[in-house]
Amino acid sequence: MQGNFDLIVGDGNFDLIVGDGLRRIRSEDSGVQRKFIDNVARARGMDSGVLWETGAVFIPNDEYLAVYCGAAIREYGYDCYDDEGLCKWNNNLVVPITDVAGKVVAIGGFNPFIYLSSKESGCKTTNYYKYSNSLVYKKGRYLYSMPGIYEKSVKDGYAFLVDGLFDCITLTGLGFNALALLGSSVSPEIVVQLRFVRRVILIADNDSAGTKLYETLKKQLAGLELFKQNLAKDIDDALKSEERGKVINLLHNVANNGFLTVNLIRMRTNLKKIKNY
Repeated sequence: MQGNFDLIVGDGNFDLIVGDGLRRIRSEDSGVQRKFIDNVARARGMDSGVLWETGAVFIPNDEYLAVYCGAAIREYGYDCYDDEGLCKWNNNLVVPITDVAGKVVAIGGFNPFIYLSSKESGCKTTNYYKYSNSLVYKKGRYLYSMPGIYEKSVKDGYAFLVDGLFDCITLTGLGFNALALLGSSVSPEIVVQLRFVRRVILIADNDSAGTKLYETLKKQLAGLELFKQNLAKDIDDALKSEERGKVINLLHNVANNGFLTVNLIRMRTNLKKIKNY
């Protein structure tokens, strides 16, 4: 099956099979899906309407995707089923990842059950995210954004650039233009897409990888700005802190004013204030 990979994915069939299947689920099973998404949003402490606008669906069992996408979804090249017929995305919220033309090129998954378990146990190393494999999805080639936001970023002349999927969704839900790398890779394709946005404001994670990402990007994007916060490891968690209102106000100030934002936030806040969502 591996030999057919280019035939399966390279001609746009990923959008035809997977993308159309996801759209069909939302059309034909919307009542059930809205309940699922309400539950996932509640687990994450976020607005379900925003999550719905991502085009996401929840996969409740191994057969669900095959019913709506057709038998072809079991082919190796789509990275949805294994050789034993088990669905990789079972019990996951799956979010479509599109190219600039709006075609689905990959999917990202979030497992709310693993997420809640890790919160209860206090384990910070558990991974509850996954993406289509590297044969399907070349992370360095695509920016993630919610529908229409890349075009809006170009028109408005600014975008916040983040690493994580839910960082991007959370910011967009608050009314900001947000784009996500979904990894630390910065390819020429990514740089070209970002150059169409007049102001790119990086919100890096609070770790060495975030610092390295800024150093890498600023060599390729003239005038790159940095929004730095020390409340939490990322902006999604910072927006769940007791300083949420202050963070939102600062984000609005940055979005509406063209000035360099390096070290803008220097709030001394105990991380224990972060809410346990």
